[in-house]
Amino acid sequence: MFNSPKSLKDFVALPRFWRIEVPTQVVLSDDGIGRLFRLIEERGKKKPFFVIDKALECQAPFAPVFAQKDKFVFNASYSEVRTGDVDALVQVMRTEHPDCDLIVGIGGGKALDFAKSVSYTHLTLPTNSL
Repeated sequence: MFNSPKSLKDFVALPRFWRIEVPTQVVLSDDGIGRLFRLIEERGKKKPFFVIDKALECQAPFAPVFAQKDKFVFNASYSEVRTGDVDALVQVMRTEHPDCDLIVGIGGGKALDFAKSVSYTHLTLPTNSL
């Protein structure tokens, strides 16, 4: 049985199981989307999956991302990211995109939080852990 920490000091002293390392890179460039695709190629990633904010759909620079087959368009203005949303997308990815080797989040905070949550769950946890 797990004993809950009684204070913040006790919590911080716990083993680091509660810390999740998510490799992150922010791409700032005049050709940000082009640079993003070059980085994906340079890193040898073959099966990226994109989580992109629907609000970017009408902006021409993002057209190459919306043209990708392996993507999820997230309507961040509709709601906050919910655990059920993450679980549902992870299930879809495990059945339809099991060989995904990179998840890329594009948009504001909600879209990025969604991408990070799906990435951690899909790329690091065993299939039977859900």
